[in-house]
Amino acid sequence: FPVTIYKSLKKINEGEIIFYMDSSDTFLPTLGSFLEKHFFSNDLLICQMGKSPNKNYTRRDTFYYMRCDSKKYWEAIQLEAGIIGVKKNNHTIKLMEEYLKFCSDPKIIKGGKNFCGLPNFPTFIDHRYDQSVLTNLKTKYRISPSLTISDHVECNMWEALNQWEENETERSDFTRKLSRIKIS
Repeated sequence: FPVTIYKSLKKINEGEIIFYMDSSDTFLPTLGSFLEKHFFSNDLLICQMGKSPNKNYTRRDTFYYMRCDSKKYWEAIQLEAGIIGVKKNNHTIKLMEEYLKFCSDPKIIKGGKNFCGLPNFPTFIDHRYDQSVLTNLKTKYRISPSLTISDHVECNMWEALNQWEENETERSDFTRKLSRIKIS
């Protein structure tokens, strides 16, 4: 999806906003007002929804070939790349070009065996591809992520429904939340 974001950004006018959200996520009625407030004083919306260090979900090659192979990148809290907002300006276009460049490099983006000769960290669980790249860029440029976007979206709706299939109370609560969403 970095390609989609970049191409869309090139088509809009300066100051307009591209907002990307994974198809399994749903927005709550408060999302519009949150985005309006956020973009009044910010050019970028990136989201931190967990507390896992980047090294747990990033192959060593990604750190190495992005020139981010140091403790500040390893220990950075990994972002959730399924929700991104970008206000078009010269700075964000350059950032998205860099994001796309790194996501287009197989040594950085692909999973599997490392080529740099260094092992993954002992705590490594799985590679998160574009999410790992975005986390390294966030750390490199000291970009502050949103910690409150989760108040305005339901993430991984279909996964949550499958997990809650056996729990009637949680399923009913989730269904009530979904029924409050109005799309206009």
